[in-house]
Amino acid sequence: MRCAITILLSILALASVASAQDPAVLFDDAVSAYQRGHFDSAAIGFTRIVQGGIDDPRVWYNLGNSHFKSGHIGASLVSYRRGMRLSPRDADLVANYRYVRLFAADKIEPVGELFLSTWWRAAVDRLSIYEARWLAAFAFWIAALITIWRFWPDSSKRATVPLG
Repeated sequence: MRCAITILLSILALASVASAQDPAVLFDDAVSAYQRGHFDSAAIGFTRIVQGGIDDPRVWYNLGNSHFKSGHIGASLVSYRRGMRLSPRDADLVANYRYVRLFAADKIEPVGELFLSTWWRAAVDRLSIYEARWLAAFAFWIAALITIWRFWPDSSKRATVPLG
């Protein structure tokens, strides 16, 4: 009987440890900590989610908010930028990033750029990382097809040598 109770308690303990590592549980705990005003513990919770392999713009958004409320401006900006790499057209991420940038202590005045680099940066910032991958793969295959077509031997232009 003691053995059965020990096994049952061990299973319950393992189940509670496993559920504590569940990203949904971690997310709910971090949101709860944020709502109670415990911004440092909320940031730790969202960081655990990211370290667990979850790369979601909502997590980065909440992590950025937690860092900002904790007074960590640089970490907040990094979190927003990582979220924007996944979802560059997310209005909340972009608005919070722009707002928090106003609080940065080391504001760097941008130096004038060539119009091509300005255009390129604007185009790249509008694409998510997944869209950029698809675009690069598409461009690669178009370039490969053009190269094959360009260098394919044309039988009509071959020199013929008379036999005999």
